[in-house]
Amino acid sequence: MPNKTDGQIKRSWTYKLLQLSIFRLIISLLLVFGSAQGIQFLMNMLGEYLFSEKSLPSVWMPLTWTLSAILAYLTYIFYVRFIEKRKVTELSGSRIISELGLGVVVGALLMMLVLAMLWIFGYYKFIAVNGLVFLIIPLFHYAYTAVYEELIFRGIFFRIIERKLGSWIAIIISGLLFGFAHNATLYTNVSIALMGGVLFSTAYIYTRRLWLAIGIHFAWNIVQVGIFGLALGVKDGKGVLSSELIGNELVSGGNYGIETSIITFVLVMLIGLIFLFKTHRRGNFIKPFWRKDK
Repeated sequence: MPNKTDGQIKRSWTYKLLQLSIFRLIISLLLVFGSAQGIQFLMNMLGEYLFSEKSLPSVWMPLTWTLSAILAYLTYIFYVRFIEKRKVTELSGSRIISELGLGVVVGALLMMLVLAMLWIFGYYKFIAVNGLVFLIIPLFHYAYTAVYEELIFRGIFFRIIERKLGSWIAIIISGLLFGFAHNATLYTNVSIALMGGVLFSTAYIYTRRLWLAIGIHFAWNIVQVGIFGLALGVKDGKGVLSSELIGNELVSGGNYGIETSIITFVLVMLIGLIFLFKTHRRGNFIKPFWRKDK
């Protein structure tokens, strides 16, 4: 029987290492997170060198976000093709238009339904119209956010965890990571974890592609911030409209905003449960490794 060569042994150990979920998580995060944050760091450095911080051209941050999203996207494809050695089916272009479009419609309608209910019950107040120009910065910002965060939390965390531990555990873990990445209060983090974990994860499971989740994520933020001016943070600035959430914090969302409103929670969880039901009927759930033979 012929002995294995050093090259064969080395390839064998490399192959086994690449099958470890923790190793894949580390490598993919280093590549995608590192590339996106790295280009932003370089663009910030270049901006400070070419211009003062207060006189950056208006196109500088949109350009930075666009480059960051593109690089994260390309790095993710590189990782899947050359590390996992498979087709990037979760970014298949065959349904990109229809699934992105459906996601945008679902996300926009869901946010407007939340706002309509808050207005009816007296927790939303319209203040003024600022103009369409205020939509530009949020448009680029939240397009980048939707692509980058869905690649990280659904494309990497959820998908790799699901491969070994199954869909249900992956929903819980990736949802908690998504929630606590927002670095807010415990209640806010848990609320976002539950909503994001159920809605975005089930949108991915339902199609086994990221486009639907990206569309929902983008529309949810752009309608909330870019159109109605309900900022998620101090850097968001104005939207097309100026609005205010008033009254009881449990209903209005309090200091963090609409995403921690009990109305938002109920409606988002309802849509998430609909996706769960439809996904279960499709048979798209993956069992954990200890139940796959049953």
